[in-house]
Amino acid sequence: MTVRRKPADADISGEGTYVVGADVEFSAGRTVGALDPGLPLVCWARPKGMPADFDEIIADGTATRQTTVTVKAPDGAVETPAARTGTRSAGPHGGSDNVGGCHVPEVTIDDKVFIHAPVGAVWQAIKNPEVHAHWHPYIIRITGDHRLGAMRICSVVFGGKPGATQERCIDIEEDGQWRITWAIDDDTSGFSRRVSNWRAGFDLEHREGGTLVTAHSMFRPNNVLVWLVSPWIGLRFHHTQRTILKRLQKFVEMREER
Repeated sequence: MTVRRKPADADISGEGTYVVGADVEFSAGRTVGALDPGLPLVCWARPKGMPADFDEIIADGTATRQTTVTVKAPDGAVETPAARTGTRSAGPHGGSDNVGGCHVPEVTIDDKVFIHAPVGAVWQAIKNPEVHAHWHPYIIRITGDHRLGAMRICSVVFGGKPGATQERCIDIEEDGQWRITWAIDDDTSGFSRRVSNWRAGFDLEHREGGTLVTAHSMFRPNNVLVWLVSPWIGLRFHHTQRTILKRLQKFVEMREER
């Protein structure tokens, strides 16, 4: 998303973040809408503050033509991503990947690390719940098993705050291909209620001299604002996954040196 400075009395017809009080004045309404006939659909959102946080959305919607968005005193900004084609739908609970008429692609976040250890050693560090909790930088305890269909509760500390996640093992493979994936059904941060089909896990590949490990996360935003801030969410996920992979690498390689 680009951020463009515009005069305070300007319309908000294009892509950008328009800060209320600087780019857009408090008023009865501001024009928002698609100006390019080849890109007839624009999504918009009104967050309380900046930077926008996905749990502080006041209102969001779409415009297939120029329309009016009311800008009120609590607003921090009005955001509009690039216009795009799309069709209206029943929304995220209707099984569609269109949110409020906008096609919202699934977000996929991958990070990799090479570990100088056999696949089997890395796999056991991930698959064994007790060992997994021992090296993991955020998980302090795992209740449950790491087997297909099993539930696990992860007690976590993230950013100094205690919490928990409830996860289901939806994919596991350890015969030639080494892979495990969990669906995160609930979490105390509330992120699982703002996205759908949130999954996370690890893929392992045998390489000469060691193992290539990929940490992956996937989810689909449930509203326009989550989609708008997905670049910032992605940065946080990358940082988290890279921290996890570094701790896994250090733990396994130290065990192999003994």
